[in-house]
Amino acid sequence: MTSEESRFEILKRVEDGTLTAEEGSDLIGILDRGREAAPEVEVFDPIPPVNHVDNAESPQVSGWWKALWSLILIGGAVLTGFSALSAYRGYERAGLGWGFWLSWLPFILGVLLMVFGWILLDSPWMHLKVFTRESGKTQKINIAIPVPLKLISWGIRTFGRYIPADLKEKGLEEMLSEVEAALKRGEPFQIEVDDKEDGDQVYITIAR
Repeated sequence: MTSEESRFEILKRVEDGTLTAEEGSDLIGILDRGREAAPEVEVFDPIPPVNHVDNAESPQVSGWWKALWSLILIGGAVLTGFSALSAYRGYERAGLGWGFWLSWLPFILGVLLMVFGWILLDSPWMHLKVFTRESGKTQKINIAIPVPLKLISWGIRTFGRYIPADLKEKGLEEMLSEVEAALKRGEPFQIEVDDKEDGDQVYITIAR
């Protein structure tokens, strides 16, 4: 019931004799003082909702993000090429000397970077959307990161005994299994986090 409705109800009860005029005046005064003491409510910009449905379409990765992460592959290719050239020149100068063998170290590193870059670009993508409020205004952060699930799963199977116990208790392996199962069904895997205290919202989508 609003304050105006309460005021009308008090006047009606005074009119039918349920309350005296003095009692009605006192109650109306209490309503007026309560309305003046009511705290102001700070109005924030509304955070746009993100639909969460089982058959949601996979978000598209922009060409800018693909180009950014492809730098790992390109950098590995450049390093491999320069190392191969350095090894060839070292062999021409001194045969199988130190210059030739040392050139193999950056060459191997370049090949590993190329392989890792290719795995990243062929992996599912994690789309991270964060809505946060600062100074009463909603700010949006949108990031796309490739997630090498197969490489991560291999690392957990191989080095699982070195993973801290508290991390295992959080169900990391189970979550990876759920992600892989969803992707095999052709569905994006989604996580939503809503912080009621700070008003921040985080949406994570892993999809191909």
